[in-house]
Amino acid sequence: MKKVLTVLLILIVVLGGGGTILATQADASEPGDVLYAVDLAIEDVQRLLTFDDINLIELESNILEERVVELNNVVDTTDNIEEVLTAVTVQQDRVKDCLGNAESNPEKYQDGELERVQNQYQQQLEQHIQVMEKVENKGEDTALQVKQGLQENLDLCDTGVCGGSGSGNEDAGNTDSGSGSGNGNN
Repeated sequence: MKKVLTVLLILIVVLGGGGTILATQADASEPGDVLYAVDLAIEDVQRLLTFDDINLIELESNILEERVVELNNVVDTTDNIEEVLTAVTVQQDRVKDCLGNAESNPEKYQDGELERVQNQYQQQLEQHIQVMEKVENKGEDTALQVKQGLQENLDLCDTGVCGGSGSGNEDAGNTDSGSGSGNGNN
């Protein structure tokens, strides 16, 4: 119920005019910031309002990129990066699930749309592995598990299939971030 009220409050604020500033500030927030929960709620609203598979893959990929940037930003400033690593894992699974859904119906897409998002995802994985190496060098065991999962996903992409079930890194932490999308893409 609290989640529903949060989403409704965000919609009212966003549609009410002052939402642009709040949304911008929330998007720039990082784990531990007051507006971080607002950022996550706004992402949930975006998921609810995204109906096209390719657009959903791009949205989830952008959110994954945001999680990895957050991880890169907090790795030097906090001792507790487990929350961010878990968020990266959860988001990685969301992207992979969205890609898996799209890859199960490739005839639905035209003009190389599916291949384009697969290639973007593959490039993104390569960059994320570099960030995980930085985190791993800080002595985070969970980062090693997340990095291994990312590497497995990258290897899968090399075969031409980027999506699928699970990321191979379920032991990296609790994969329930508490911010479900409401559209089955958790």
